[in-house]
Amino acid sequence: MSLLDVFRTLNLLCAAGILMTTYLLWFNRKSVKNINEILFFSVSLVSHLILTGYLNIRYTVLHWVVYGGTSLGPFACWLLTRALTGKPRLKNKYLLSLFFLLLCCNYALAIWDRYSSPKYPDIFINIVSLGFMVHSILIIFQSNTIKKDIFENKERKIFLLGVISVIVISLMSELALKPNQLIYLFFLQRLSIVVLMIYFLTITFSLKEGIVRKKNLDNLRKDPALSEKIADVVTFDKLFLQEGITIAKLSEIIEEKEYKVRHAIIHDLGFKNFTDFINSFRINEASEMLIKPGNEGLSILEIAFHVGFSSIGPFNRAFKACTGLTPSQFRHAKKQSESNLVVA
Repeated sequence: MSLLDVFRTLNLLCAAGILMTTYLLWFNRKSVKNINEILFFSVSLVSHLILTGYLNIRYTVLHWVVYGGTSLGPFACWLLTRALTGKPRLKNKYLLSLFFLLLCCNYALAIWDRYSSPKYPDIFINIVSLGFMVHSILIIFQSNTIKKDIFENKERKIFLLGVISVIVISLMSELALKPNQLIYLFFLQRLSIVVLMIYFLTITFSLKEGIVRKKNLDNLRKDPALSEKIADVVTFDKLFLQEGITIAKLSEIIEEKEYKVRHAIIHDLGFKNFTDFINSFRINEASEMLIKPGNEGLSILEIAFHVGFSSIGPFNRAFKACTGLTPSQFRHAKKQSESNLVVA
């Protein structure tokens, strides 16, 4: 079997794997957040596989159709990074404007590249794409509040950095390699996609528990005893004070399957995800500390660290989401109400 045959087989395997992963996510979309960003990124990946895997379609109608998805891959990865690290979604008007601006520019540059000798368009496209990737890396390292709707903080960062690394290496290699050497780059891309896809499936669905079973939470019955057990352990053992506490650690402590604990938190206790569940305890604790007599000398940052947050930004956002006020406003409002009572 030649390298080309192996490459084509690997290309089909990647495409099939991405489609299977997309189906599983869509099938369990009620339990998976950020589904739109994931689907957009999946479409761009499949487009890239088609465009670079079948060179005989070059400059055909199919080429121009899939080129749009391929060229927007770094943009899709940037949106996925923002979504998985808890960044607020862009407003639709800004998102659509950026989408169509990039799409039109990429098509214009591709047409220019088709009829020009120097490869300036490729260089420009790759520089813009690298810009999205650099910003994605900055987002990951600056993010301290990670939504745990799919998988945990560390696993999520490893996955995102793996994806970004493959894209960055590809973008830089495309400019340095000769056309007849690109097959080796594409071959390594496919291997990387397979590895990242297996990792994603493992941490998302926990293959040892059964792919669909874990995420098909609607079929599980309510378990009041488990819900009470979870709340008691978190309350009395004050697990919420531990920085970096995860649903996996909680499941291990109470000796229950992770998917059952997640189901109880979301469907029985009524929280959006594990992060909101833990933050509710942290904010209650912080609220008591803010108004407790004798704590006037404690700064907001000290209280944030005490209740399990690693920085002030996520604490302020979580506090305002729960109470409608920032910690400073909450403390000031309490002092104001006490002053009014004294005056009265």
